[in-house]
Amino acid sequence: MKNFCLIAVVLFSLEVTCYADTQPTDCHSIFYEDFSSNIFDGYFWEAGGTDGGSPRVAYHLISDCAFLDKEIGLAARVELTLTVDLAGHENVQIAFDALARGARLTPPLTPFTGGCDKDGMAVSVDGTTWYPVRDFNDLPHDMAPFVFDLDAAVDAWGLDYTDTFRIRFFVFTGDEWRIDGVILDNIHITGFQANAFNYGHAPDPTYPTLLISDGARHTVDGNIMLGATVGDDFDGIYSPSQSPTFRDGVTIPSTLVAGTNATVEVTVPMACLLDSWFDFDGNGIWAGASERTHTDYAIPAGTSLLSVTVPANAAVAD
Repeated sequence: MKNFCLIAVVLFSLEVTCYADTQPTDCHSIFYEDFSSNIFDGYFWEAGGTDGGSPRVAYHLISDCAFLDKEIGLAARVELTLTVDLAGHENVQIAFDALARGARLTPPLTPFTGGCDKDGMAVSVDGTTWYPVRDFNDLPHDMAPFVFDLDAAVDAWGLDYTDTFRIRFFVFTGDEWRIDGVILDNIHITGFQANAFNYGHAPDPTYPTLLISDGARHTVDGNIMLGATVGDDFDGIYSPSQSPTFRDGVTIPSTLVAGTNATVEVTVPMACLLDSWFDFDGNGIWAGASERTHTDYAIPAGTSLLSVTVPANAAVAD
């Protein structure tokens, strides 16, 4: 009986069955802020307003938060502006925790220049013209989580993401937060780099993995993936510790026996078609007889057990 290790490449066909409006099941983190540094990092944030208004970082319940209020003086704008690189991204969402006290003022339905004496969120590509994307009318009295689809809002205004895309949180108030203000925390922006690719992880040279070798790859769109996560790569990467089960989508038995059938566990988040190859003869290519073990094989969402026939003449390896 022959025991051997193998390198497996499992690729998805781009022909899949899915809902057109399915949102990403997993996204890349683009930006996260929990204000635990107790300051607004000037590289990302600009804090300001009118008539002495400016947001502040302070402790609330169990963590530091951003307070959009005005403890003394006349009513004024309080503005917190984030500049973030979103160029080339898609499926962008903003998640945050928030509460509001007092009546909130709905922002205008048209773009404005500079600022406005209302409450909500707006975006800008130049820092001058602002496009309202959300009001704060639904913020509750106590902290609650929210998720906002930025793609839809940006598309509605006919805008494009840039490397200095600005997102502003603004409030018009003349009192401290218990009477009239907004508190924000855990601002998390996620999304995918458009036209990013996920490559294989077999060693190159020997196998065509790198881009220069026209290595196997598929577009990362947030829907088609093996397992619960997907990574985008600038190029193929090999590491022995990542083989043969680099990510959580495929589990291959640690020992395969020539002349028998092996069970491979494949997990996917949505119904799709699967193609798989095994280099049974160990010659560095995937074109050998019986090395393509599945072709356009339909699998449902969840975990499937697939049978793979290991040839009797499979190469022996440690």
